[in-house]
Amino acid sequence: MQTIQTNEQALSRLHDPWEEPNQHRQGDKIVDGRRRSQLVVPHALRKHVKRWRESGYQGASETSGTLLRHWFGGEHQIGANGFRYYFCQREAMETLVYLYEVEQKRRVSDLISEYDSSQNALFAAVGIPPIENAWAKYAFKLATGTGKTKCMSLAIVWSYFHALYETDSDMTTRFLVIAPGLTVYERLLEDFGGGKIFHNDPLIPRSWKKDWHLNVIQQNEPGGAGEGVLYLTNIQKLYPKRQRRSQQYYPFMGPAVTPTKSIDIGEELRARISEESRLMILNDEAHHVWHPDLAWNQALQFFHEKCDSIVAQLDFSATPKNQRGQIFNHVVCDTPLGEAVDAGIVKVPIIGQADLQTEPSENAAEKYRQHLVVGYRKWKESFDEWEKSGETALLFVMCENTRAADEIAEILNTDPYFEELNGKVLNLHTNLKGSVNKRGEFVESESKMSDTALKQLREQSRALGTQNSPYRCIVSVLMLREGWDVNNVTTIVPLRPFTSDAQILPEQTLGRGLRRMRHPVTHEVVETVVVIEHPAFTELYEEALGAEGLSPIVQSASETTSTIVHIFPEKNGELEIEVPRLSYAHRLSMVELQSISSEDVEEQCAKIEMPKLSLDTASSIDYRGVHMLTQVVVEERQFDIPLLNSGWTAITFFERELERACRMPKSSLHRYIAPLLREFLTEILFEETVSLTDPRLLQRLKDNDVLECILAVFVPLILDRMTQTSERCHFESAPIRLSKWKLYEFTASEQNPVITANKTLFNLVPCHRHFEREFAEWLDRAADVAAFAKNAGPQALQIDYLDSEGRIAHYIPDFFVRDNNGDYFLVETKGYPDPAVEHKKKAALSWCRSTSEASDVSWTYLFVHQMEWNFSVFRSLAELIPVATRMPS
Repeated sequence: MQTIQTNEQALSRLHDPWEEPNQHRQGDKIVDGRRRSQLVVPHALRKHVKRWRESGYQGASETSGTLLRHWFGGEHQIGANGFRYYFCQREAMETLVYLYEVEQKRRVSDLISEYDSSQNALFAAVGIPPIENAWAKYAFKLATGTGKTKCMSLAIVWSYFHALYETDSDMTTRFLVIAPGLTVYERLLEDFGGGKIFHNDPLIPRSWKKDWHLNVIQQNEPGGAGEGVLYLTNIQKLYPKRQRRSQQYYPFMGPAVTPTKSIDIGEELRARISEESRLMILNDEAHHVWHPDLAWNQALQFFHEKCDSIVAQLDFSATPKNQRGQIFNHVVCDTPLGEAVDAGIVKVPIIGQADLQTEPSENAAEKYRQHLVVGYRKWKESFDEWEKSGETALLFVMCENTRAADEIAEILNTDPYFEELNGKVLNLHTNLKGSVNKRGEFVESESKMSDTALKQLREQSRALGTQNSPYRCIVSVLMLREGWDVNNVTTIVPLRPFTSDAQILPEQTLGRGLRRMRHPVTHEVVETVVVIEHPAFTELYEEALGAEGLSPIVQSASETTSTIVHIFPEKNGELEIEVPRLSYAHRLSMVELQSISSEDVEEQCAKIEMPKLSLDTASSIDYRGVHMLTQVVVEERQFDIPLLNSGWTAITFFERELERACRMPKSSLHRYIAPLLREFLTEILFEETVSLTDPRLLQRLKDNDVLECILAVFVPLILDRMTQTSERCHFESAPIRLSKWKLYEFTASEQNPVITANKTLFNLVPCHRHFEREFAEWLDRAADVAAFAKNAGPQALQIDYLDSEGRIAHYIPDFFVRDNNGDYFLVETKGYPDPAVEHKKKAALSWCRSTSEASDVSWTYLFVHQMEWNFSVFRSLAELIPVATRMPS
């Protein structure tokens, strides 16, 4: 169990946090130069802002120049201690002043046009929805722990004195600081409450303090008058009454607020803020503002309409991404995690790599026992080490649902194997209900807990890591993904599947352990946080390696970066396309499943020539700790893994896996499959007959080859009996008009370009590969094409079909086309082999036939193969139709 490698040099600080980075680590080497930002606009802006900084802030107003030199000109004395702002805080503030005052770039489209040199920048600027250009917006991507609140305070002070001292100023002394929930709100309250941060930090030059009169108003307080006002609230208070009734969610447990009281306070607060003539809005944890249709953005639009002017919207987040994991268009400053690690501002993240397997059990504590064992062992090492310094190291387990949290908390609190945690685990989801809505927001319904119990639970969470807390482990689900500033987490065990479209949760979970226990400047101790490996974290750090230039793979100079563009309908009704509504042709029925017999199972085994498996397996796993950003191995060892008590729970587990593979409802297979699975595991699968309590079987059940054999045998048997096919039915309801489609986003790149076109009602046409682009441009030129549209985005037409294994799948054709005669066409362009192509063709032909028979409108399916396209010249749609309806493979 001994560490065979520890690389202290790979973990040490590379440069001071207030210095501009001029070196970074690449593997085990130190390389000159700053880490490259993967974001085009912030990367370009770095050079502009640096030149402006070196010029002495040329072109800035006297107020701006004085403040920038005061803040960043040297060390400040606060009591007996020295203080300097981090470079990342300085760069964020300088970028804001440079863009807003000096360059006056106040539209998102202007930022992209000016600083984005990528191939699709023009289309990205064209694709910005009008509402996103309605007022100045700047987003700041600042790694967790780099001090977003201090950046907010700098921006507030700058705007206040600029409005006060500059005669032609268009800044303001009125501010709205918004948190996503009570946890973040209370953290902000610690800094902004009573104006504390403005008095404690060196924000205001001494001779200017006589002019500082900022009244900080909490969300439940009256007031608003004065020379300067800062409203501090969580976003739920700003929702309209009708939304607040249905969207009372809290990312962490909050005090009891009756609906009536909440509505009254919210309406009063909205009315007071809307009376302000000029307003600056600062959003903390701003990844919540990713889409214009969200209630958060609708609240901001309300103030835009009511106030004379929103001076600027400043968004702060470590992960300013939308629900698809794409960075906001208006990010202007980027401090990646690597820079924060190099400067020692945050802990060094270590990926704990091991060949961890889930045990075959529906009980989360048994299912993830290997993960919990390795996490516990690593936490115990850090606990023993930090205890010498008077600190309490914490273990953080992130679960996929509240039931799993209860099961895992129970075993950690009681199982003798986890002795050091017994009775010391805080489950932050006991008796709480909740779900994640379509927008990725956690919606909490009524709790069974009393107000007193909720209050006690929140107080216990705040005390974590202190001498007053008896807890050493936190088990949670979603509520701690942001705004939770406990510094003592040294080990994280992520057990969530991380299937949210937002792709934010891995980074947010990592952020829970990044904050240091000791200040980076006054304490040179290397601090680490170990994340037990999870596929989502593997993707996260591999992406970070490439993005920050740390990967040994060098990007080709010909490769271009991707650009997010917005697609939305914007033209008149002459280009309208109407898509009929049809029922699906395939559905699932479990009536015939009872006919599956033992003989059927044995015949399927023979059909696929399934080999008999051995019962031999390893009883320990190899572990190694890898620096997340450099891939340097810092330690290696082995861990023994305890066994399950019996194989009975494995039966239920394998049933669930079959249900997922066959896309069936949970618990729908038990009565049909359980006896067959038991017989398969004990008498058929292995080289010898074995019981469900045999230790050799218990060790083998977790291995992938066991599950693969079960799927290979049982999935075809189940699908063959449960899938029913019928004719598609044409619904009587009105067809879907593409002009009603909502805005969606598309990642444009050299491989996946976008174009503008005259014959589509959308602002842009997104294309996958160049053949689609060529075909779209041809449609726009063809004289007999009246209108066309790309079938893309979340509202795209999907046609169900059966794949080669008998599973129900969905096919999205490429284009809708309407000719001058009013006939419609469903078009597929194909330039590469697709094994499912024949199944898709049959489904599309069936869809078009059913639509044409049930209505007065003709629909035809066209299959345009690239090879045939390349060797032909089609001057019109009429010439293409005979070729494209032959359906070549």
